[in-house]
Amino acid sequence: MGALPEGQRADGENTESDRAGWVLPADAIADFAAGRNFLLPPTWTQLDSLAGHTVADVLAVERQIVPVQPQLARNGDNWEIEFFDSDRYNQARRSGGSTGWPL
Repeated sequence: MGALPEGQRADGENTESDRAGWVLPADAIADFAAGRNFLLPPTWTQLDSLAGHTVADVLAVERQIVPVQPQLARNGDNWEIEFFDSDRYNQARRSGGSTGWPL
């Protein structure tokens, strides 16, 4: 999270997503767990760290940037994504029926 530079406007026009919109971090995680959206591990990790905090809380803390380096691991007939705290991520992914994603 950061302040929008002067003169800039968040418009969602990019080539990295199929849609853009404003949503609270906890709501995005809930949508992922319900299978309404898909979040890659770096996005899920950032949203998870922001959930439950106000903008003022987040901006008041000096953040450490820690890379999320996922690895694929076979689990039976399916692939799972492993990274720090991936058990919670994979549990949410399975609960939302997202096991059909090509991962």
